[in-house]
Formats: sequence, structure tokens, C-alpha cells
Amino acid sequence: MTRKFKPGDRVRVRQWEDMATIPAFARAMRPLCGKTAVIECVGGNGVAHVIPDDSANDPLWECFTFTPDMFEPVEEVKPMSGLERALGVQEGQGFTFRSFPGVFKIEGGRRWVRRCPDGNWNRCESEVDLSTMIANHKEIKIIHPKPELSESTKEKLRALRVLWPEYKWVAADSNCFVYIFKDKPVKGSFSHQGTPCIAVGNRASAPFDPPITFDMGAVYYGEL
Repeated sequence: MTRKFKPGDRVRVRQWEDMATIPAFARAMRPLCGKTAVIECVGGNGVAHVIPDDSANDPLWECFTFTPDMFEPVEEVKPMSGLERALGVQEGQGFTFRSFPGVFKIEGGRRWVRRCPDGNWNRCESEVDLSTMIANHKEIKIIHPKPELSESTKEKLRALRVLWPEYKWVAADSNCFVYIFKDKPVKGSFSHQGTPCIAVGNRASAPFDPPITFDMGAVYYGEL
């Protein structure tokens, strides 16, 4: 589906693999893939007029006609606030800190909040605790969301499930070896004792995209 852009939107010319499916995209336009511009206007005829970031250095922009489906949006990177820099954590990113219970994040660039058992976030008022975090920011552990598994990885996991239907969890140990389990392995250690598992190789011999890593935790694939 064609995206809708408005004047002022920053966009990027889509990569060649995507562009090759668009009839109006000529092979000679390939050098522009990945380059950025600002939407000036989109005419009623579906032609997008843009102001390229490097128009002075690349005359190709003047040689071709562009349509909105040739672009993807460019996410603007917001500069970090003072609190983000002090803690080394981006706004909205969950993190933990040694003996302080709970999960925290920064909101509005100025305040830090703690997640409650009901899922809501409450503002933290203790300046002493915040000063302790800032002074010991290297002890902050960022909580990285589990990446979405690609279709190729899902296909590999479905194949494993056909071979071993009772095994529905996959995880990597700290040595990068990947195993499948009957039951969810112990988080943080992925202990093999008492938990039936089968080794399916290391990340090099059994590649997944994205890689199955120790930090991801156990991934349930029983419903793929």
C-alpha cells in the first residue's frame, strides 16, 4: 500500500530489492537508493516533488520522476536530555538498577518512573536514589525487547518442531550454543539439569535471524 506523505516529511529512497518491483523505477535510479530528501509536495497526479539532502552533489535527482511508493519515512533522532546522558539510558527504555526493586524508565526527558505491579508507571521522587543511580550508572542494566523473529527463523523452528514435537522452547547458553527444550529453561542460567533439551548447534552452524542469544531469554515457538 502506498504511504501518504505530507510536505516537510523526511524520507529515504527505498532499497533496490523493494524498488525493483515498482514499474516506474528505472535501473539508472539505483544509485539513489538509501539517500534522503524532504517532501516538498505531492501532486494530484501522484508525483512527489522533493528537496534532496545532497542535490548539489547528485544531479540524478533532477533526471527522474518520483512517486510516494518509492520512499520510506526517516525517523528523526531526538537529542538526548541531560538525564538520559547521565544515566546512559534513552527515554522510554526500561532498565533495572542493582538493589533498587522494579523496572524504571525516563519520561519527558526530566523525570524517572517505576513500573507498578498493575502495569502503570508512577513517578519517583527520591533525589537521593536518582543521585545514586547517576553516580553508579555503570550498574544500570537496560532491558532490551526481544526482537521479532524473521520468517526464515520461524521456518527453521517449525522444522525442529516437526522433528521433535514435544520441544517448544529455544534458547542459547552463555557460550552461544543453541538448544531446544521441552519445558521453559531456568531464566539466566538455562540449566540443562532436569530439563530435557537437544543441542541444535552454535550460532554459526545453526544460524537464526536475528541470532538466538543468551540475553534474549527463552523463546517459545510452540504456536508458530
